[in-house]
Amino acid sequence: MVHLMQPMLADRCCWGANAMVRYETSGSLSVPEDGIVVFRFAGKEADVMPFARGEFHAVVRGPGRYKLEVAIESHDRSQRLALADAELVVSQEGPMLVSVEV
Repeated sequence: MVHLMQPMLADRCCWGANAMVRYETSGSLSVPEDGIVVFRFAGKEADVMPFARGEFHAVVRGPGRYKLEVAIESHDRSQRLALADAELVVSQEGPMLVSVEV
């Protein structure tokens, strides 16, 4: 299982903002023994992590809704073992995860 924590705005600069989303895996699947953590952000693969917990930095260009998928996949990438689907909402007040499905 993949748990996602509410994001924080990590930094801001002239080209956008960096929203940090922390994750943690648990259950019978073990990262890195059974697989890797794969992040897909706004429809594209954004990062791959070999750690059971950590953080993903999503670079956003402005306010809006962005799709975020966090999956545990087998090492050869042939199987998706677990998935957390969420929507990252970025507004003037900061980022927030909504519609988290595991």
